[in-house]
Amino acid sequence: EDRPTVGTLLQRKLNESGIPALVSVQSTTSVKDALSLMSQYGLSQVPVIDDDRLSANLRENKLMAAVIEHREAMDADVSKFVEAAAPLIDVHSDIETAITLLKDHPSLVVEEYHRYVGVLTRHDVIQYV
Repeated sequence: EDRPTVGTLLQRKLNESGIPALVSVQSTTSVKDALSLMSQYGLSQVPVIDDDRLSANLRENKLMAAVIEHREAMDADVSKFVEAAAPLIDVHSDIETAITLLKDHPSLVVEEYHRYVGVLTRHDVIQYV
């Protein structure tokens, strides 16, 4: 039997959730627009991609905390609130590799032929296992 890959898991996620494979923002996206996008798809985090390069990770709880503290944060660029980018993982990697990386990181950005094709989270892997 073929060992399941990151790609297998990503495909299952797409089939079951109906969420686009890769929902991302740019560092110049407003907090308001980023929160709206995350809410639309029920996402707790999204990668920040500028000029086809993964630059950072953005978490909803951090944005919400900022907005609660300062309402005007809604109009700020998300670049003020980003965290280190999620690690990259190849679409052909096995699930065990993803699980190991997810012990230390909340999400992974999936790459295929040097293009970003999706995001895997701890939640996705837990549902699979």
